[in-house]
Amino acid sequence: MLRWTSPSRPTLLQGFLAVAAARGWFAQEGVELRVASGAGTADAVGAVARGEAELGMSAPLASCPAIARGAPVVSIAQVAYRGFFEIASDRELRRAQDLQGLRIGVASAGGGTAQQLDAISLAAGLDPRGVAHVVTGLGLDGLAALRRGEVDGFFVFYETREALERAGESLRYLAIDDLAPMPGAAILARADLVASRPDALRAVLRACLRGLAAMRDPSVATEVLALQPPAARALLDDEAALRVLARLRPALSPPEGIAPGAMDEAAWARALATMAGLGLLGAASPRPGAFMTNALVPGHAPQAGPGGG
Repeated sequence: MLRWTSPSRPTLLQGFLAVAAARGWFAQEGVELRVASGAGTADAVGAVARGEAELGMSAPLASCPAIARGAPVVSIAQVAYRGFFEIASDRELRRAQDLQGLRIGVASAGGGTAQQLDAISLAAGLDPRGVAHVVTGLGLDGLAALRRGEVDGFFVFYETREALERAGESLRYLAIDDLAPMPGAAILARADLVASRPDALRAVLRACLRGLAAMRDPSVATEVLALQPPAARALLDDEAALRVLARLRPALSPPEGIAPGAMDEAAWARALATMAGLGLLGAASPRPGAFMTNALVPGHAPQAGPGGG
């Protein structure tokens, strides 16, 4: 039996877990995976670090700073190869320069959206302090703040954008990864388990990767959605859920030359360099091998160049 802490209530991004469980793929691997909902990526990282769970899920923007501070966790497989955050606005935003002098709604003070907003400025050689942060969450409060003139734009997730479009809101969207690329969600494990229980972790990954393959297959989209828990569909009707799944699919697909589930070590190296530039890693070396390993991913072949797989 292994315990898993998710970064939130069930969502379609985590849908591969529901598919693998419903299809009996964990059971076939001899694994009982007990999934608990967390209250954010920091909560998921913390639960694994404290030993309250053996596994979890978090984007490297949340896990890597914790690892740099000594958290005994490591990313062992990639779920999404890019992030889903966008900035919604009623004005045209295309470049980092367009954000200077604006007030942007972030999910939380000092959280992942705030850090990635700073990363956009840093990548363009601009001062991150030129963009003001206003906490609006990831729900529809950002729209209300925009209408009141309190912000010039606000962060949205794929579910939020779907809700805004269904409501007929004509907003413009800036994909954050177009300006400051960061690897998306990854599967975390306690670092000591990589050596002490590698077979158990590989078994979990095999089942998860089968679930992710189903998520990427448009021919079984209706079946995938039927297997999701009600909480994952709470904000979406069938038509909207299918559109969200279609939005997720490209990000769940590995780049050419990368095995499904394997982390793109070059992309991680670039992301870690950005995090170091933002001061998120302290004195820790931004060497990918200190934060991730591809050693447990089926079919992975080590990449050339920098990396720590």
